[in-house]
Amino acid sequence: MGLLLQLCWLLFLATVRAQTKPSINIHTECLGHSFGIDVGPVAGRRVEVAAVQNDSLVTLTRSLASQCGFSSSTDASGTLRIYASLLNCFSENQDDQRFSLELVLRISPDEVYTVTETCEYADWAPREVLCQKDYMEVSVQRVLPDDQLLPKSSFYGAKSADPRRAAQGEPSFPSTTVWFLSQSDKQQSMDVSTALSKGYGLILTHSRLVLRSPVSTAETYSIQVAEVPMTVLRTSILFGRKWLSSQIHAAAVCPLLAAGISFTDTSIRWFLPKRITPLLSSGQLTLLDVGLGVDGRKLDAAELEVLRYSLTVDDTYIVVVIPIGARGGFYKSVVQDGRYMTTYRVEPFLEMLWNEDSSNEDTRYRVLFPISTPHIYRPPQVTQNTEPIEDVFKVKIGPFAPDVVLLNISCASETLTVRKALSRGFRVREGVDPESKMKSFTIFVPRTDPAVQQTKDQGHTVFAAQLIFGFMVLPELQPFAISAALEARLPHTETPSVTGECDVHHFHVLVHSGTQDFQTLVGRSPLTLTLAQQYGFEDNGTHFTFSVPILAPDVIYETIEPSVVRARLDVILVSPEDNKHITDFSLSCSFFSTLVECFPNGTITVLALKLEAVPGLDPSQLTLADSRCGPVFSTEQYAFFSFVASSCGTSRKFVGNTMVYENDVALPDEHLAQRLAENKEPEYQLKVKCLYDTNTTRRFSYHLRPSRNQPAAGTSMGQLQVQLRMAHDGLFGAFYTDGDFPLTVSQHEALWFEVELKPALGGKISLELEKCWATEDQEKNSTPRWSFINNGCVVQDCPLQVHMIPVRQDIRVHHPSQLKRFTLRLGNFIQQQGSLQLFIHCDVIICDPRNPMSGVCAGQCSEQPQGPRLAPEEHVSTGPIFVI
Repeated sequence: MGLLLQLCWLLFLATVRAQTKPSINIHTECLGHSFGIDVGPVAGRRVEVAAVQNDSLVTLTRSLASQCGFSSSTDASGTLRIYASLLNCFSENQDDQRFSLELVLRISPDEVYTVTETCEYADWAPREVLCQKDYMEVSVQRVLPDDQLLPKSSFYGAKSADPRRAAQGEPSFPSTTVWFLSQSDKQQSMDVSTALSKGYGLILTHSRLVLRSPVSTAETYSIQVAEVPMTVLRTSILFGRKWLSSQIHAAAVCPLLAAGISFTDTSIRWFLPKRITPLLSSGQLTLLDVGLGVDGRKLDAAELEVLRYSLTVDDTYIVVVIPIGARGGFYKSVVQDGRYMTTYRVEPFLEMLWNEDSSNEDTRYRVLFPISTPHIYRPPQVTQNTEPIEDVFKVKIGPFAPDVVLLNISCASETLTVRKALSRGFRVREGVDPESKMKSFTIFVPRTDPAVQQTKDQGHTVFAAQLIFGFMVLPELQPFAISAALEARLPHTETPSVTGECDVHHFHVLVHSGTQDFQTLVGRSPLTLTLAQQYGFEDNGTHFTFSVPILAPDVIYETIEPSVVRARLDVILVSPEDNKHITDFSLSCSFFSTLVECFPNGTITVLALKLEAVPGLDPSQLTLADSRCGPVFSTEQYAFFSFVASSCGTSRKFVGNTMVYENDVALPDEHLAQRLAENKEPEYQLKVKCLYDTNTTRRFSYHLRPSRNQPAAGTSMGQLQVQLRMAHDGLFGAFYTDGDFPLTVSQHEALWFEVELKPALGGKISLELEKCWATEDQEKNSTPRWSFINNGCVVQDCPLQVHMIPVRQDIRVHHPSQLKRFTLRLGNFIQQQGSLQLFIHCDVIICDPRNPMSGVCAGQCSEQPQGPRLAPEEHVSTGPIFVI
């Protein structure tokens, strides 16, 4: 299994590299004692470092790096940090104050970068000791009896054609000898060439002698300094010439890795002796300065407080305390026996400056000390945050160190790479804790995926999956796996459904409610309580029904033929939580309808329906052939025309014994030209044709019979009631009540009014509107007043736009002649008057057609006195209407 995962990871890594090449960021800085170079991210990539020497490149091997003053480390993000001592073998050194370094980085597969940096440092102590994890370095001021006997340029480490020899130093004096001192002060001599071959570095600069040693050699030894194990290197370097010799002492003492370290569950404690005794004589020590930092950089007090690092000094030790997980360090993943573990790594930097009174010389002591905690076994937690209403499993796994990647997802039958899982609808998100930098993976698994099993159990649907998530630790390519059992129990759900049918004038809709909450849209309108009442809504718990008239506003007209209208009603069930459509239902029916009616008295009526193909059409703009003849009534869905055959541009012709009248309903030229220019929708045109037989003969027979009794008039008492109401819309199915007033409406709304005689009377009694007007006060005789109907006729020059609406017999209206309807539009009126409060008043006349009639009772517009009436004039008014 481990081999298989490793092969899969290599394939995965190759695929990622083929698709993306992460950009490399390079940052350099001067750390006082060394150059600091950050290169990254380079996780999983090979980095080769070469130094530029006399226009040649010297590749830094591990042994040459420690011999010449180079070390490196990698953090959790895959960034490589390179430390180079200012006194390394390849620095351009100007009087031990200005140092320049040039490196060439080769990053696989084919990237090359040149890095240069210049640092200045003049605050040299007479003796400086630097402890790195790979080497120890000591530099001392060189004081020779006769400065003229030795060159001031590089002595060991001079530039030459052979970079390796230059790096190691080519001795100019055959008698130069390096003496190594053991713990018992026993001396072992070694010439410079032999010392260089053993990995030591020896350089003479302008004013200093530099000795560099690997951490552990045969010439070093370990001792306990205040119970802290430390490595010691002591040397005495003899420079010999005829009649002259000079000797320089150089020693380095560094703590062993992991020495002086203790751990608690929450912190790291690092103890370093205050007195590094192998570097001291018996004199009194004065600690001049002590500082703490991380990654080679010294930090000030404010930065240490933010990081929560602490530094204390007592009589014996310098104590550093670092919280586990604090910034400046990072977590690293480790896999042991298939178990995932972590360790916390940090590299504190400690700097001391002391003076010893016996020598009266300062020593600067620096330590970069990498620390790793013991392996911490905290198994990543698997948390399922699946919501029942969601259609996915949501699984969170973590925390992990940043060096972990998700490799694959396995079930019982197959293993999916991350790419394959994503193509099947899985989703993967990575989250990083801003404080600890630990990360977690959230995986979304579709419940419809083949890896998820579905069963039934006691009224519930059970979704279950057993998945194994394969992970990999970079760059070590260590695989491990975490399993997760996913389960969700959901009540049985039944999706609501819609069916329907049509009769002569209605769409009848049946909705099965199911078990899911939903909202109903009829066309574009929500099925509110008011709309449900208009549509005869009935609910029995498991389903509900309603019926929509063919002329309802939400009906869509698809096509029109001479005697058939093809219409459609859309019913949509929508989830109230996310507005997603649960069910989309469309019911299309053909209705037999006569859109054009021809009456024997020469009156022609036309119902022009707006078609789906011209959704932008405004029916109120339609006219007959004579553009002055507009609709007597219109809505957003249709326009109704009523005219005499001899008017409105109607043409007449004779075909045999038939007289043919023809007209067109269309947009007037100015509106049509605008629509054609905008090229929005097709042209709208409705042909109107009426046929009359010219030679039809009708015969009537009658005879007279004398009346047996003369009519006699009788007197009786009774009460008639006339009601003026305001409807919600042009369907006149719902009306405002007294409690709804005062009513606030927009100036652009159409106001629908109905005047009705109650109770209805038998016979051919009719109710006529004599006068209607509007006032600002409830008193009908108040001023100002605006009349819009006078003597039964619409006042043409009134700013209130009024249209009379024909009343037809239906399930509610049994006597159309005893009911009047009209619509009122206030747009122009409000533009003239501004926002105000209106009361609507009407005087009505109840007429008996059995008596001779004239004026209003005759259905004529006249200023003459009225004919006989069945009852006195009645007055009705509305409540206040606020128009804004």
